[in-house]
Amino acid sequence: MRKCIIAAVAVPVLLSFGLVLESFAQEDVAYTFLSGPAGPRVCLGTWQPSGDPALPGNCYGRLMDLNQFSASSARLGAERLSSVIDLLFSIDQRLSINNEQMQSLLLAVGNLQRAADKQASQNGGLNEAINRRFNALPQEILANDAFRREISRLREDILKDVDARISAKTPARGSR
Repeated sequence: MRKCIIAAVAVPVLLSFGLVLESFAQEDVAYTFLSGPAGPRVCLGTWQPSGDPALPGNCYGRLMDLNQFSASSARLGAERLSSVIDLLFSIDQRLSINNEQMQSLLLAVGNLQRAADKQASQNGGLNEAINRRFNALPQEILANDAFRREISRLREDILKDVDARISAKTPARGSR
């Protein structure tokens, strides 16, 4: 019985002098840094200090040496950095493709604008030629009001027909 009492008193005393892991209260997202006779350790999980100062606390999770923790943290950081680099490389590739497509689109829009401007100038030139021809009619013909009205209607009909034919050949803006 005496041996049990001595053992019951000796174990807590020995633990309190070197075997107890003390918390530095440096907790960082489920990490608790501890010191003990074997050196600094890290509790990866929940550290619950003991109510009795002679007894160690409990680590509900993984308890690892500080060097192991540093190595695994460095590996995890390198893996995350590699993932970020891969993501940035993917974004860079997509932006490069988008830039090429944008340049092609701008070139196509520029070509379409030049073609539309050329078509409009041709249309304007044709309208001017038609008007010049009608205006060049002899004054004797234009002196008659009935003739002048008919010639005016004919000119308007021809101009409308020319505009309709040119519009039919030109694709509408926004269509493919």
